[in-house]
Amino acid sequence: MKKGISVLLAAAVTIGVGSMGLLDREIQRADAALATETPAEIKVVIDDEAYRAENRQWQGIPGVEVTENGRIWACYFTGGPSEPNGANYVAYGFSDDGGETWYDSYFIADLAGDELRTYDPNIWVDPFGRLWCTWCQARGNYSDLKTWAVVLDDPDAPAEELASQIEAAKPRFLADGVKLNKPIVLANGDWMFFTAATSPTAITVWASTDNGATWQVRSSVSGNGLSVTEPMAVETKEGIVLYTRIEGKQGGGIGMAVSQDNGYTWSEYRSELEAPLRGPSSRFAITKLKSGNLLLINNASETSRTALTAYLSADGGRTWSSSLVLDERSEVSYPDVAQDEEGYIYVIYDKGRYSEKEIRITKFTEEDIVRGAFLSEGSRVRIAVSVLGGDKDIESVKTDFAKTVTAETGTPVSEIRSALPREITVTDEDGTEYTLEGMWSAASYDADTPGTYVLTFNATESLLRYGLFDAHNLLTVAVTLEDTFNEGLVYGLIGGGAGVVAVAAATAAVIAVKKKNQKKPEQQEA
Repeated sequence: MKKGISVLLAAAVTIGVGSMGLLDREIQRADAALATETPAEIKVVIDDEAYRAENRQWQGIPGVEVTENGRIWACYFTGGPSEPNGANYVAYGFSDDGGETWYDSYFIADLAGDELRTYDPNIWVDPFGRLWCTWCQARGNYSDLKTWAVVLDDPDAPAEELASQIEAAKPRFLADGVKLNKPIVLANGDWMFFTAATSPTAITVWASTDNGATWQVRSSVSGNGLSVTEPMAVETKEGIVLYTRIEGKQGGGIGMAVSQDNGYTWSEYRSELEAPLRGPSSRFAITKLKSGNLLLINNASETSRTALTAYLSADGGRTWSSSLVLDERSEVSYPDVAQDEEGYIYVIYDKGRYSEKEIRITKFTEEDIVRGAFLSEGSRVRIAVSVLGGDKDIESVKTDFAKTVTAETGTPVSEIRSALPREITVTDEDGTEYTLEGMWSAASYDADTPGTYVLTFNATESLLRYGLFDAHNLLTVAVTLEDTFNEGLVYGLIGGGAGVVAVAAATAAVIAVKKKNQKKPEQQEA
């Protein structure tokens, strides 16, 4: 950098005094570039007025990780009126009670200077249990891009010890470019992450052979002239499969390349992939689960950031056999994924960055994806990490009704509806009670096809009047149609997890719904 400034000085002397204005601007730009090579300030901000959630004008682009002891970490960036903006900074927080309460935020990484900003954070627990907190630094919008990290040796430490650990941590320069997503650990033991550049027509592959102590460029992946960004990869039997967002390309907004030699060389980059590897040119997430299956989180739309959906593949991504809608709303985007020691999957995403200003996590299992509904006991829908919009979440249901129903194939949906209430009393997080009036609907219910269907209590008028939102899908009933039906089944209620539990008792809802006048011989004997 200094050599470049010296060349500019020599050129100015040759050209004359009249060029000094240009020289001053070049020196200022060079100084700013040097600033992005200086780490952001890391600050614990638990009680810092300047960084309080209620003062944020927007927030989004989140990441999630779960430690060995079950602490949930989350990150995002915010600051200023929008992104990109010189006031942008990244924030990291955590929850020790399954997402009921959060340190929002606990510490931040912020750069001083009107043209300097931090953005695109991510978090990753490495094989040694250390938490890598990464972020990008930039000058202006997207110039002089650098990726930095703070590594916490004990991310499960008590809050007081954690504060001391963070204050003593030294930021590490990782790479040129933007690393938004998690690294991967290869079967041969190498660690690998990927970065995009300011004008991203190629992806840079970074690798470590010493457990993250040092990183080197291993190769580059051309996007064949496309603007490729936000890269991430999984290792399958076919090799390392690198996926990227294709900037500005609706529909075919995802592309891929494959390496069969641990990332040294790559196949030709391919775009126009088959669904669900398409989308509205937005960040998606793909990862290998503990089972070996692949998980894809993507918008189920080729034109808009709507219907964020989980897809499951058991054959390395060649086919995607099952899916589960995580959030059906619009402006839901930028997912990141983690999996805990018990196998639960955590997907974090943002909703309406400038309006609702929501950052939420949905927790579920592979079985939930296969069944197409949140049926596992520990699953929780739309945990609020940080919600700054006006609506209040429904946190509990006071009215008794079955949350799961099993019926015989052929049962009309009207029989299910007749056993469900038309008025439901709910409470918000403050304990305030509201009575909702509505109807039950099942958009895809097919009485003749076995499977699990979801009935939803539609109370739009009441919800709008009270400013309520059924964030945790408490006003739903999962109906399983089976060819063989057992009389006397007790329909239970699946709670949403700690702090989000509907209080109806399973024993209060013994409603044996079955197809009338068509008992099977074995049922008559029962």
